[in-house]
Amino acid sequence: LHLIPVHAVVQLRPSLQHIKRN
Repeated sequence: LHLIPVHAVVQLRPSLQHIKRN
């Protein structure tokens, strides 16, 4: 099942990297 849209993951990945940086 692919319920999570690709664009959602793409937006989440940079967000996680930003949190890691801070």
